[in-house]
Amino acid sequence: MSENTAVVAGQTLVSVRAALEIAHGAYEQAMVQHGLLPASIKTIRAMAEQNITALEDEE
Repeated sequence: MSENTAVVAGQTLVSVRAALEIAHGAYEQAMVQHGLLPASIKTIRAMAEQNITALEDEE
């Protein structure tokens, strides 16, 4: 089992950061399927990561 996961009451839990990586991957794949250019996808991901960092800093 990864250090980013735990099993609690029979359910696998992941860290917030690991869950975000899964979501990033899913959104990036959707953007590719939609036909966005790789540079656009890279820019959008960077902007999303900045937004997440800003939210973490607010806590």
